[in-house]
Amino acid sequence: AHVMTHMIEVKGYKVNIPILIGFGSVVVRIAIILGILYTTRNPYALVSTQLLDGLGAGVNGLALLVVTKLLTDGTGRFSLAVSLSR
Repeated sequence: AHVMTHMIEVKGYKVNIPILIGFGSVVVRIAIILGILYTTRNPYALVSTQLLDGLGAGVNGLALLVVTKLLTDGTGRFSLAVSLSR
């Protein structure tokens, strides 16, 4: 989350980059799960794909906060919007 915040604030990347990374990790995770299921039935290998799920969830959570900040900038309603979006 810290790296993504740095990319957004300092380097000026747009908001869609973290969203793309978050959803892109889900596609990679699904491909890895399908590969594991076709080659082996090892449950520990399937559990290891949870790392990518955590990455995607973290980046998507950060992206939600950034989009909310951009939409409510200067209105004083950031906390209200975040509480309604969850």
